[in-house]
Amino acid sequence: MKRAIYIDTYSTENAHEMFNASSLKMFSLIYDAIEYRAAKSSQQNILNLLKGLPDNIHYKKIILPTWNRKSIGRLFMQIISTITNVYYILTSHKDIDIIINYNTAMSLYPINWSVKLSGKKTLLVCHGEMQDLELKRRTKWIFRKSMTLFTRTNINIAKNLYFAVLGESIKKNVEKVVSQQVKEKLISFDHTAIFNSFPLVDQKESNKLIIGMVGILRESKGSIDFFKLAHHFKGNQHVEFRVIGYLPNSHECINEAGIVIPEGMNNNYVSREEMYNQIRQLDYTVYLLPKDGYKYTASGSIFDTIDCERPIISLHNDYIDYLFSLCGNFGFLIKDTNEMIKTIEKLIENRKSEVFNFKYVKRILSPENAAKELLKTKFYR
Repeated sequence: MKRAIYIDTYSTENAHEMFNASSLKMFSLIYDAIEYRAAKSSQQNILNLLKGLPDNIHYKKIILPTWNRKSIGRLFMQIISTITNVYYILTSHKDIDIIINYNTAMSLYPINWSVKLSGKKTLLVCHGEMQDLELKRRTKWIFRKSMTLFTRTNINIAKNLYFAVLGESIKKNVEKVVSQQVKEKLISFDHTAIFNSFPLVDQKESNKLIIGMVGILRESKGSIDFFKLAHHFKGNQHVEFRVIGYLPNSHECINEAGIVIPEGMNNNYVSREEMYNQIRQLDYTVYLLPKDGYKYTASGSIFDTIDCERPIISLHNDYIDYLFSLCGNFGFLIKDTNEMIKTIEKLIENRKSEVFNFKYVKRILSPENAAKELLKTKFYR
């Protein structure tokens, strides 16, 4: 019997809920039995998305404080996460695979040490911390130091420790900057989602062409280009720009560009159902990620757009280019914002929507498809 313990010592409430639910579903298709360890608030959100846990998953609660997004909150959560990860690696049964679903930079050295000591076969799923491989990225000294496990050539990586990144394009980029030892322990599987999590109903109420930016509105995700794009069309009665998601900063730039903020969208996180209701008001979503952004990690917000079957207009970017090559076109890939302006002008003139095969996209990015591909990797050989 193939058994695993699936540990999430970082997520609380709705943080990373879509990835957590889909990855848990994926691993449930690989193992005969899974012990699922997570905070109660996180587990409840996953239950809602999965409509209940698969029969081969047994849930056990981890007590975690709800973290805030300030530096001190992040640091405290990483310390708690590290201690808890090490505890489960050292105390779990020796014949059980260990899946650490959400890694943190601070955990890297302690996890490597505990896997060496215990000999447990462990898969560490890597997420946003991989962005710290970018030398230009500013982050705290302790996180930069922790990430040297990936790059130092004089560090011995535990024999049974493997690292997973979320897509083949990310794996290729990571391989260019990590040590040979890490490269030999690196695998990839695609970021997946639980699609059709809410009934797909076309709720569009306006005759305008409505274009939106989905997710957290910040500079690293292209907010400045979005403001410029909206400002170019300010006063055009045939198009409207909206932001759907979390707004961490003041609304001054948003208002100056004539961007509409739907009711309920501000500096608080909204429910997935409410966010989906707003995405379905859109005709297109725009992605203005820097070309060298998301080299080492996946974009989660694009899966909300796919779930709502809204085509995207995106600048070329390693990760989104990869998704188009994997799934076929589900929108338009653009070289720069000038070309994006021309594309939007054409869409305003010709409102007949191009049809994209979202059913196929969802099938390729399903937990079922990812499980088949994951079984082919060196972790399961």
